Amino acid sequence: MENRDRPTRRHRVLLGFMLKAELDAVLRQTSFALTDPNAKAADVWRISREARGRLDPLAGANIEPLPVELEEPARLVRERSSYRLHYERVAEYEFGLAPIDALLTPQFSADTDYVDELASLLENDPSPSAVFDFSMPSGRLTPPIISANTVIFSSSRLDLFASPIPLVRPTDQGGYEITVEAQSRPNLLQVAVYKDRLILTNGVHKALALQRKGITTIPCVWRKVNAIDEVGLPQAGFEMFKMPVLEGSRPALVADFLNEAVSPTFVQPATNQVLRLAINVESFSVPLPFTAAAPVGQETS
Repeated sequence: MENRDRPTRRHRVLLGFMLKAELDAVLRQTSFALTDPNAKAADVWRISREARGRLDPLAGANIEPLPVELEEPARLVRERSSYRLHYERVAEYEFGLAPIDALLTPQFSADTDYVDELASLLENDPSPSAVFDFSMPSGRLTPPIISANTVIFSSSRLDLFASPIPLVRPTDQGGYEITVEAQSRPNLLQVAVYKDRLILTNGVHKALALQRKGITTIPCVWRKVNAIDEVGLPQAGFEMFKMPVLEGSRPALVADFLNEAVSPTFVQPATNQVLRLAINVESFSVPLPFTAAAPVGQETS
């Protein structure tokens, strides 16, 4: 049998902001691996921690209003049904421009192959409108495979979504239409403002692709939060997402993924996300309960 190497993707991991035990857990519990199989993880971690100590402190930053020419594109985004469902109903979002160098990261790793793929979609020196469209995409799904009562979607990105709660609508024929909508997960560049910190809650790879093209401020939707719990950091258990680091002089930033001194390269097997929807119809009978007997001398109506 022919032996083929499994396809992998390159990832930058913010090792300089991780505890040694956290690196050990990542290597044992996930499919991340060092690019050099002969390298010692402890040595790579130690070098990254030392590089972290040489980073400059984080300077203060604010979100600026959108320029006038981007107000109409922002209005069109607000009219999307996905925006109304996932943003307008959730919080008071606004549109603005955020400085990439000041954005705190919501994750400890970034797929640099994906960053390269996204950057290739951008022209050199892209216009403000091109940057806005890139930052506020409206995703589309690849047509699914249908097999009997099952519908299967596949994507190379983690962008597939379907609410398990069906929509029920009456029809003109006296029946009911029951639907579940599969869609591309909303993928707008999104920032949470916590005190004097700007936390990028979605769009790490797009932000890095824009930075590689020389863009310094990016369009985003943003909201204020009163507590870190409101941000919903998926990897909140790691040291870099705890309050002493988040509120410290130098938290982990999105831009740090482009600094190999603190974020060395790892590899991970390439995968596709699969979304499977199955329709099951079941009909059965149940016995009726006994009719309660009336007390003696009492009539029943």
